[in-house]
Amino acid sequence: MNTIKELIDNQKYQEAYDLVEKELIKKTDNLELLCAKADILKKLNKFTDAINIYINIIEKFPEHKKAQVEKELLHTVMLQDNKDIFACTNLHNDPWA
Repeated sequence: MNTIKELIDNQKYQEAYDLVEKELIKKTDNLELLCAKADILKKLNKFTDAINIYINIIEKFPEHKKAQVEKELLHTVMLQDNKDIFACTNLHNDPWA
């Protein structure tokens, strides 16, 4: 696990992800590896995939608070990213009039 942390610290996210995937083949329910995978996906801006991993963690480890918080945080970020500020323009009240 130290190598994975070093790769993440050095911002080599794809290499860290590949290593986590390799380790998860052997240890499919390892909480530390699942959390690392979700964190890496988050750093790669693959929020939907990260949320799915957090949901998987919550199903296997319901008491894991970090996964619950991270899932909700990413869900909120995705909702905010999808808002179009020009979709609800106020055409009736000109702010410069």
